[in-house]
Amino acid sequence: MKLIKAIVLAGIFFTQTQAQSCGFGCLGMSGFYGGLAIQRYTADNFNKTIAQTYFKGTIGVKDLSEKFGQAQGYRLGANIFRAKFSGLFVSAKAFYELLNEEHTYFSPFVAGDKNVYKLKMNYWGIGLDFGFHLTSIFYLKLVEGALTFYSAHLEVTGHQGGKISQTKYQNTKTDLSYYVGSGLIIQIIPYYLTLEGTITYSFFKINNLENESGVKFANLGKGEPLFSGNNFGAVVQVNLGLPY
Repeated sequence: MKLIKAIVLAGIFFTQTQAQSCGFGCLGMSGFYGGLAIQRYTADNFNKTIAQTYFKGTIGVKDLSEKFGQAQGYRLGANIFRAKFSGLFVSAKAFYELLNEEHTYFSPFVAGDKNVYKLKMNYWGIGLDFGFHLTSIFYLKLVEGALTFYSAHLEVTGHQGGKISQTKYQNTKTDLSYYVGSGLIIQIIPYYLTLEGTITYSFFKINNLENESGVKFANLGKGEPLFSGNNFGAVVQVNLGLPY
């Protein structure tokens, strides 16, 4: 969190000093973007709960046919501004990311029975990045930092004896999270169209999930979160710039 604060303060100082030296016209462009996202995360306690409850402890986590721990989805956002100063640039952005992961587990006790687990982890974020020109086409995004606000939704659909049941859970508390990263920007049509790739390392946690009746999804992690970050992610996005 201290690193994120340092990035924000540095961005404010950088923008103010550079704008004073070259004028407001140096602020390059705002715009919108969209792209694909992938996020790895730790779900050991969630996987443990599936192994112990649905499979009634007959298998361990390592024996699960599929494990939660990597979500994929989309990121949509806006570059509030991307300012360029003598080969350097700084950007401020806001975005929304939608991540999903789904796995199906078949009962070892009754043929045809199964449970389908659909996890959605969506979050808002605001961030800054800094970088410099490598060439007229390639820009190195030296560091990016963002504050994020996660929400998680879990849908468990059971198929037992020809009947279908469904239970929905969500987290009741949204903790402030963050990530840091670095990347590369490729100019396709200067100022108007760019391709941007970012590798991130995220820090977040989702402690518990509850259904509409206030019943928590079982967590066998002894006080540890069901899901946590501390892992890598990636985003590839297309930026549409609006110079001013």
